[in-house]
Order: sequence, then C-alpha cells, then structure tokens
Amino acid sequence: VELRTRLVRAAIAIVIVFVALSPFMKQIFDALSAPLMVALPAGSKLLATGVIAPFMVPLKVTLFAAFLVALPYVLYQVWAFIAPGLYRHEKQVLAPFTVVSTLCFVGGAAFGYFLS
Repeated sequence: VELRTRLVRAAIAIVIVFVALSPFMKQIFDALSAPLMVALPAGSKLLATGVIAPFMVPLKVTLFAAFLVALPYVLYQVWAFIAPGLYRHEKQVLAPFTVVSTLCFVGGAAFGYFLS
C-alpha cells in the first residue's frame, strides 16, 4: 500500500507539471532542438517520418521535461519509501551519494546539450 501511494503521488506530480508545461510544447521542443538545428547544413530542417510524429515528438519531449522538473519530488517519494527500512549509517552514506549522483546527472545533461 505504501509503495502504491508513493508511486501515485510521483505520477500525479509528473502529470501536474506536464499539464503546466503543455502550452509551451513547441517552445520546449525548439529550445532543445536548437543545437541540432545549428549543426545541420544551411537550409536544412527537421523532417517528420511518421504521420503522427509532428505531434508525438514535442509531446514526448515535454513529458520528459516534466519528469525532470518533477524529479526532486519523485526522488523525495523514493526516499520516503526507502528511508524507514535503512539503518542510520546507511542513511548517512546514501544521502551524499544521492546529491552527488543528481549533480553528475545534471552536469552530464548540460555537457551533452552545450558542448556536443
């Protein structure tokens, strides 16, 4: 019951953020595809290979962006589920690891976006 409650709360948070970001789907997609557009030859543009792709790609990008924005709350829900089963010394080891992992993830995403 506890796991289901935590998962539902995390999913609701992602949906709320997605609904808040959905009016900006095109702007989010344009911002994230900007490095690709710069790398393409002059006069080139992105091409949709499926009938529904022009709608689904920005939708998926926005859903992923919503997950990233809601990630702190999702990680809190994971922590709130796991923490009661850990010993004190395990909690002390896991907390810095979580912070460092998150910073490494953000750094890797920034590296991939800005430098590659």
